[in-house]
Amino acid sequence: MDQSPIYDSFPSSSTQQYSHIRHSPITTSSSSLEANLRQSASSLASPQQKKHLRFHIVLQASTAVTQKTEESSLTYLNRGQAYGIDLTDKLGYDGLIQSQLVIMFHDPSHQKVALSYWDFWINQQKDPQHARALDFDANQSVGIMNVRHPGFDRVSFDWHGRQGAKLFIRFHCLSTDFSRIKGVKGIPLRICMTSQVPLTTDPLLMRHYAGSFQSIHKDKMLDYIEQSYCRVKLFRDKGAERKNKDDAKQLGKQFEKLMHESDAKHHPMWLMYNESVPYSVFGEVPAPYSFSLFDHSDPRLSF
Repeated sequence: MDQSPIYDSFPSSSTQQYSHIRHSPITTSSSSLEANLRQSASSLASPQQKKHLRFHIVLQASTAVTQKTEESSLTYLNRGQAYGIDLTDKLGYDGLIQSQLVIMFHDPSHQKVALSYWDFWINQQKDPQHARALDFDANQSVGIMNVRHPGFDRVSFDWHGRQGAKLFIRFHCLSTDFSRIKGVKGIPLRICMTSQVPLTTDPLLMRHYAGSFQSIHKDKMLDYIEQSYCRVKLFRDKGAERKNKDDAKQLGKQFEKLMHESDAKHHPMWLMYNESVPYSVFGEVPAPYSFSLFDHSDPRLSF
């Protein structure tokens, strides 16, 4: 039985293995420079300032037809189907970037009982000892190196910042897998990407980006860490296509009904939904849950 922590971010062994890429142009023995970097990191722009994501992560799957404007975008996926995820570093870092993809629960109420949900799911599988909620597809992926599986619900890997990469992933769970009740409505899940890269410039120059700065390594140099996510629902077989088709039909009927009203163009329903697009861009993780992925190491999961 594997005794390694199920919830592990970036294992220390991988840090030692790639220690040669940790030396950035700002690496120095001067404690004063390190202190200046830390002071810069703590004096970044105010929370009111608009932040942007440094890493552009795009899931190659269309967003749902019925998306309410006040909610984060939603994407329907099929269990077992390979989906491509494009990774781009807007700053084009000339070295390896460590990333980790995790599937987790989206709603805070479900996150609170995540351990019991996953324990239930694992014990429903034919081979609980080797059950995985997601898998890396090596045959289709491009630019992905040093793949690691620190837990049943995640995959870690490296990619070159200047070259970019494309990760192909398969999901093995359904949104309806976490309840004993038949016919229950599927719950939304979250695909979360965490990327970590050595800081090679003054943190003040990074003030417009939404990530944070942490000292994780023995050399005490700062790393830039950023998380983004995509909200999804997982269906069996071709369920994602059927769901989108049914939603489009239902929405079409509603809009057709509105067209017969005298003031249809000013009806609030026209503003309720976002238009579907053929790809799903990862967005910034809500602040209260930004680093929850690194805080769990619970042996209760039957693994």
